[in-house]
Amino acid sequence: MNRVRSVLVVCLVLWASPALAWWDAGHKIIAAIAFRRLTPEQQQSVVTILQAHPRWRVDFVEWLPDTLSEADPQAQAKWFFLQASVWPDLARDFEESAKAEFHHATWHYVNRPLYFSDRDRLSLAGRLTVNSSVTPPMEAEEGMNIAQTLLVARRLVSDPNTPAATRAVLLAWQFHLVGDSHQPMHAASLFSPRLFPEGCRGGNSIRTRPRENLHAAWDSLLGERISYRKAHQEAVRLMADEELKAAGEQAALTLDPLVWLRESHDLAESVAYGPEVLAPLRAAERTDGDVPVIALSEDYLSAAGRIARRRAVESGYRLGALLQQMTAPPAAR
Repeated sequence: MNRVRSVLVVCLVLWASPALAWWDAGHKIIAAIAFRRLTPEQQQSVVTILQAHPRWRVDFVEWLPDTLSEADPQAQAKWFFLQASVWPDLARDFEESAKAEFHHATWHYVNRPLYFSDRDRLSLAGRLTVNSSVTPPMEAEEGMNIAQTLLVARRLVSDPNTPAATRAVLLAWQFHLVGDSHQPMHAASLFSPRLFPEGCRGGNSIRTRPRENLHAAWDSLLGERISYRKAHQEAVRLMADEELKAAGEQAALTLDPLVWLRESHDLAESVAYGPEVLAPLRAAERTDGDVPVIALSEDYLSAAGRIARRRAVESGYRLGALLQQMTAPPAAR
């Protein structure tokens, strides 16, 4: 059964990957970094919360690889951390009733606007309908953006009075969205009067080579899919880099998701939507042309790759710090 499920996982990732953030590999590497920041007791406390997940058996236990079925609890905990980090993306492919309950497309991003010019900003003033609010509702609800979801999830997961099933589901979302919030294309969208009056959907409407669009190009920077073992090996490798380790330790001092999203928005503006992306788009906007296919240079991809690795480490250290807080005795929180 587990081998059949493993084949299914690969097929789902291959089919669904263009829509996912950091794809399978990035989220698992981030979760592996967070795992290494916790004590064994904290790791088990996190798994204990996850065990109340209403789909714990079908989406976690039954997917546990055969090689880990007889493993010690810590080895299994490592795998459950990684599975929690990708679970919100797996929900995209649930049967209709479960998908309606657990899949929330807008929770993955916030389309904070970017513009070609101040003139475009003024032209579109008052006409944008995107949800860029940073004020969270009292309870999790459909239509929230990533900022609102992270704030709601942090409060409810940290509250032991939250129903156990709700707490477990939102913990899985927290695993995932801490990663998403560090992907620049999940914190910005380009708006213009003609090409993108509704926004470029975080780069999904900007066609590129390689990959089919700018969003997918950034999603793929940490790899596409990765095994349990390889994810932990990559986490160890990244954490051994002294510069990245220092960045992670510094990042863990800032646990406000609104700061993380501002960082990502700034990176989107300065790098992701850099000159080689904006120049042909500006020309098309000005000349009534179509959205061009943009060939991303090696220099662009190299710079983006460095940013992706740093953001993965920052994200992993921050997720680890949040989990440390969550598992601390109430008086120490």
